[in-house]
Amino acid sequence: MVRSGVRVPPLATFGPVNSTLSSLKPRILALAVVLVCFGAWRAAAQLTPCSIGLGTHTQLALPPCSMPLITGYPCPTCGMTTALAYAARGEAVQSFHAHPAGLILAFAVCYVVVVASRTVLTGLRPHMPIPVSQAAGVGIPLGILLMGWLIKIAWGLVDGSLPLNR
Repeated sequence: MVRSGVRVPPLATFGPVNSTLSSLKPRILALAVVLVCFGAWRAAAQLTPCSIGLGTHTQLALPPCSMPLITGYPCPTCGMTTALAYAARGEAVQSFHAHPAGLILAFAVCYVVVVASRTVLTGLRPHMPIPVSQAAGVGIPLGILLMGWLIKIAWGLVDGSLPLNR
């Protein structure tokens, strides 16, 4: 794609279709990815988001996080389930407030579903236009998670909702 004379690479490109047998394996894998994403989205949609921005995961029979109980501050993943539950309801502002990285994860899941669905339907395998190293593949999501956590803590300090156990 060309915008204002500058070539902008697409987020994903698709290679040529090979024989039916060689395109069956990626289609099955892509279908599994789509089903897992839809299952997670459905589970998130059935949860009632916790109004304080964390604790929604206890509806999945998971124990409460001990970090807020001990320190009064959320851990880096506190609020992710709540953010996904809000995102599944289309409440983006509440999702971002629960955990900014949770909303980004919700958009990433939608993108993965679109790309994987195209692979299921056409057999075309997605290719990253820019090679991504394993370090970047781990470092970038961790950086987003940590930035979301810092934003969550900053908001809590500004609006007075943190520390929790005053």
